[in-house]
Amino acid sequence: ADVVRFCIDERTFPTATLAHERLAAFQGPSLLVFNDGVFTDRDFESIQNIGDSQKKSELAKTGRFGIGFNSCYHLTELPSFLSRSSLIMF
Repeated sequence: ADVVRFCIDERTFPTATLAHERLAAFQGPSLLVFNDGVFTDRDFESIQNIGDSQKKSELAKTGRFGIGFNSCYHLTELPSFLSRSSLIMF
């Protein structure tokens, strides 16, 4: 990614029409992070395997140790991202 932006969203949102009642706890506030990178098919596959990176031999790649995206659990209980046409929620 060439561009990274951070935004604290202090808003809260209604909970009456959520897909599941447990999502109510995640209706704000939130930390939003944007970058201009796009996930490849390989990235989508790799992010599903915690600690088993497919990037081990690529020394310049973020996530080559199998930790990468999982480090966001230090900041959130509901990590999610949008890339290409996919919304991914963990």
